[in-house]
Amino acid sequence: MLTTERLELRPIARADHARLLAIFRDPYVRRYLWDSVICTPAEVEDVLAQSEAAFRDHGVGIFGVAVCGASELIGFAGARPTKNGELELIYGLLPEHWGRGFTDEASRAVLALAFERGHARVWAGTDTENKASERVMQRLGMRFDHRVTVNGLPQIYYVLDRESRV
Repeated sequence: MLTTERLELRPIARADHARLLAIFRDPYVRRYLWDSVICTPAEVEDVLAQSEAAFRDHGVGIFGVAVCGASELIGFAGARPTKNGELELIYGLLPEHWGRGFTDEASRAVLALAFERGHARVWAGTDTENKASERVMQRLGMRFDHRVTVNGLPQIYYVLDRESRV
């Protein structure tokens, strides 16, 4: 479990399945996370299994995010392994919690844990039109690295090295 000034982050678990499904299906969350496709319960199961494996193998995975003192998840933040074994930062909050700095706060805690666990760098990507997510990456001190096309959609990637973090 990670605790910040205003948030509690705990590894997602099977008991979170229904809440994660609701978060992932929110139209504003799924727009960029799932390319607007409504995810299935089986896809949530896959996310849970991948997170468990990431915690086991990399010391970091996906956390459910809740406001301190509240048990209900308002979103998620975490890191998942990429194909080359590095980590990719991911995050998403329900829209009613946007604009309060929660994403930055949760992401900083995840980055600190990743670097504490010995990872040298962490990536983050988003669709090019998701300017809010790009601004989060910039506030975290990440630097632009490259553009790619994934599933026909242009994406940008930022990176943060342990030595250059703020």
